[in-house]
Amino acid sequence: MSETGEQMKKRRKQLNMSADELAEKLGVSRSTIFRYEKGDIDKVPAEYIDKLAKALSTTPAYLMGWEENLETDTDFIPKMMSNPNIVEHVKLLIELSESDKKSVFDMIEFLHKKGRD
Repeated sequence: MSETGEQMKKRRKQLNMSADELAEKLGVSRSTIFRYEKGDIDKVPAEYIDKLAKALSTTPAYLMGWEENLETDTDFIPKMMSNPNIVEHVKLLIELSESDKKSVFDMIEFLHKKGRD
């Protein structure tokens, strides 16, 4: 398996994304995705690396294996989506007025700071 293929598969799994979903985003077949991930195709064409990185919410450097640590602003989403309680509260939050949302956000920030003390 190529380094890029390994990173690609790892990131796809982190995002709970199917090979079909990734294939659709890239405009390639599902079998092409699997061939990249297994290393049957050694090198992902350069013109796909940026597109692939965007589809996987990461960087080209991570996919190439040049960066080990990957933290993005969206990495919490799969974890959040797997918790029905959080999802239900987010739905309720969206329906609040702007001033009530601000009150909720202020309370969250207060509790977060209090927890650090």
